[in-house]
Amino acid sequence: MCIIVCLKYNTKKKEFKNYLFNLIFVEAKNDKEANNNKYIQIPNSVTSIEEAFYNCESLTSIIIPNSVTSIGEWAFAYCKSLTSINIPNSVTSIEPFTFWRCESLTSIIIPNSVKSIGEWAFWNCKSLTSITIPKKFENEMESIFIF
Repeated sequence: MCIIVCLKYNTKKKEFKNYLFNLIFVEAKNDKEANNNKYIQIPNSVTSIEEAFYNCESLTSIIIPNSVTSIGEWAFAYCKSLTSINIPNSVTSIEPFTFWRCESLTSIIIPNSVKSIGEWAFWNCKSLTSITIPKKFENEMESIFIF
C-alpha cells in the first residue's frame, strides 16, 4: 500500500501547495499505519494554504496558525473525515471550493476578520449543524453553503 503525499512548501511565498508533479511516495506497512495521519498542525511560518490537503480522506482535525491570512481554492476539498477546523482571526479570505465535500464537518466558526468567502466554499458539508458567520455574509449564504 502507498500513501501519496502531494505537498510542497514554498519558502518564498510561505505557503503549502499541492503539486501533482512533486509526488512523494511513503510506503505503509498496513492500512492502520496508512490512516494514522489524522491530525495536522500547520507551522507558524505558513501564510496561505492552497490545495494542500485536497482529498486527505483520513484527516479529522487541523489547526491553522495565526500566521495564515488566506485559505485558497480546494485547500481541504474532499477531506471527508474532517470534523473540526479552527479558522483563526488572521484569515481574511476563504476562496471558492475550500471545504468542498467535507462531509463530516459538524460546525464552523468564521471570524469577523474574513472579508470574502468564495462561492460553494462549503458545498455538500452535509453534517454541519452549527454555523457561525459574520452578519455581512447573510445575503450570500445560499452560494456559500449548498447542501
